[in-house]
Amino acid sequence: MSYHVSACGAFGILLDERADVKELLDELTDYISSVDIDDYHVDESERIPEFTERFRTALAASGIKVPATAALHWTGNEDDRPGQTATAGNAWVLGFGLYTRPDLYPAMSESFIKESQWHTWVTGS
Repeated sequence: MSYHVSACGAFGILLDERADVKELLDELTDYISSVDIDDYHVDESERIPEFTERFRTALAASGIKVPATAALHWTGNEDDRPGQTATAGNAWVLGFGLYTRPDLYPAMSESFIKESQWHTWVTGS
């Protein structure tokens, strides 16, 4: 028997901490609960690009210019995490994966950088 562990991370906005997108986040959570998709690929669901754009629009209304190339990242099911990290499970980050340098690549607005931070988590299967 083997166990696969992945270290994950994203630089972006932890949506679970924002009151201005709570209703949209609840809608995303309800949608994810209604589709038949394995936990390891939740952020690859067919409607995720639609939700990404809706979050981008909602945050723009709060003065945050989210880069067009930002994506939604799911922090994994809490039950499948072999260890605790600073970022909780079952959360969503709107931003960029590990191959990001906020000061260099990709170009990001100051409003986005100010609201963002690094989030890390571990998943296992």
